[in-house]
Amino acid sequence: MNDYSTNVKEKLNSIISDMASHPWLFSNNPGRDFMRQDLGKLSFYDTMRLIIGMGKGSTNEEIMDYFDMDPDLIPTQSAFNQRRNQISLSAFEYLFSEFSASFPATTNKFKDHCILACDGCHVVYSTNSEIIEDYNKPRLIDHKGYNHMHLNGFVDVISKAFLDVVIQPGQQPDERQAFHTMLDHFQPDVPEKYIVTADRGYESYDLLFHCELKHLNYVFRVKAPSSSRSLLSSYIKELPDEQEEFDVIIKRFYTDKLTNIMKEQSDVYHYMNPNKNIPHFQPLLDGKHLYFMQFRVLKIKVAENTYEYIITNLPHTFDLEDIKACYHWRWGKIPIS
Repeated sequence: MNDYSTNVKEKLNSIISDMASHPWLFSNNPGRDFMRQDLGKLSFYDTMRLIIGMGKGSTNEEIMDYFDMDPDLIPTQSAFNQRRNQISLSAFEYLFSEFSASFPATTNKFKDHCILACDGCHVVYSTNSEIIEDYNKPRLIDHKGYNHMHLNGFVDVISKAFLDVVIQPGQQPDERQAFHTMLDHFQPDVPEKYIVTADRGYESYDLLFHCELKHLNYVFRVKAPSSSRSLLSSYIKELPDEQEEFDVIIKRFYTDKLTNIMKEQSDVYHYMNPNKNIPHFQPLLDGKHLYFMQFRVLKIKVAENTYEYIITNLPHTFDLEDIKACYHWRWGKIPIS
């Protein structure tokens, strides 16, 4: 029998239990909060588990569910709110750090490289219409609204371990900015051993530049070159899109200046408007006006009449089949032998 999920849950509870034995380290008012928790219905341990285990029901519904509808154990919503306000943000940061450190953070199983993925999702929690930035109003009068936060995760796709998390307001998510924040946090000893992957929603030159600055390998899924919103639209003449699959190298000098010669030689120079949102481009220039960058563009057949386009800076020691395997690890759509 596979007891992995049970072991994971037990580890989480063990860390919370250890924290509960030193509640003053994680309280907003040390020496006062949770000092007499044995006299009330909500201990530090139960408050933490209740918060992280909440679903989309109302606060009262979630409290009753946690205490199995036992009237002798169920605290009031007011009591829960008071306890919740006593716990500092550092408690959840510590819990995430300790829990993540309990399992393998990265696994270099793909040609001695680790594949990382960034993605975001909505997390629904107990309804509270007063939290405006998270509250989604119902469209119909007889429907309920709900609260949700936007969780951005940086994950090892093989070990399934989270390396970092950025939480944003549910009504105001910015996944690209969250990705840049997590890249800033990421400080590996050997960045060349990591492959960062991202979906079409993250497609941007600034993300390429950021990875260049961090010396990270990347495999990014991008829009088709026929799309005006695709990075590939600038290189469409160099891409043999009539073929079912291809692997083409794009080489350019990227510049923040636009001279007549550069205009005439668009196959050599690519102008980056400094007024655009590309903050990671200037550090690459290092006071100069040219930065040489090359990457591969791959067209991959994933199903009958279905194709995906990939931008990567991986060397050709990673051939087309290797990129397909990487794609399989990240998106799970191409069978690998």
